[in-house]
Amino acid sequence: MAVLNRRAVLLGQKDGVVQERPEPEKHRERYESLDASDDAICAKLLAQEISMKTLSIATAAFTALCLLAPLEAQEPVVGVANAEALFHSADPKLNANKQVVYVIFRDLLEANHWEMADKYLTERYLQHNPNAASGRAGVVKFFTDVLKMKPAPIAAKLKSKIVSVTAEGDLVTVAWPREYKDPKDPSKTYTTTWFDMWRMKDGKADEHWDSAMKN
Repeated sequence: MAVLNRRAVLLGQKDGVVQERPEPEKHRERYESLDASDDAICAKLLAQEISMKTLSIATAAFTALCLLAPLEAQEPVVGVANAEALFHSADPKLNANKQVVYVIFRDLLEANHWEMADKYLTERYLQHNPNAASGRAGVVKFFTDVLKMKPAPIAAKLKSKIVSVTAEGDLVTVAWPREYKDPKDPSKTYTTTWFDMWRMKDGKADEHWDSAMKN
């Protein structure tokens, strides 16, 4: 009877879909027409069905565990001890590009001396930040008029924590930590990674990308 039931699984398949299993009494002639290889196919089909059910149960259990587990296991994002060292390269061209980005960080972004922007940014300065217009004049206006940033003394070293600086071809990418208020608990903060990337042209930054979202 067990063999007949397994064969019924095989006979009940149509186009890869298991149909209602036929009753042995009604389809005995069909069972008798099957040889030993059919039993092997039936066994394989049953194993696949059991495997799929097991996988579904495991997936559901994993999903439930993820939803119930506390989301507080994140490793904090921290900068390196010597950020200045990241802005150097053995390749002369890459080193020069990194140094331009270094002064953009130190003199413009940190010290807010945007009157010096023409030294480091091209006039057309293509901007991919959704909150700032393209053009050097546009980015200067964004920081001075929109964000109301005021000039401060230029420090000898960067104040910003830096995770990494990567230079490839005419691109320089800087990754650095950012800290935000926890939306579920304003008394706590969390860290994530921000990036800025510039395309260099003739010794100046000509294009910029970052991870900003529209305000």
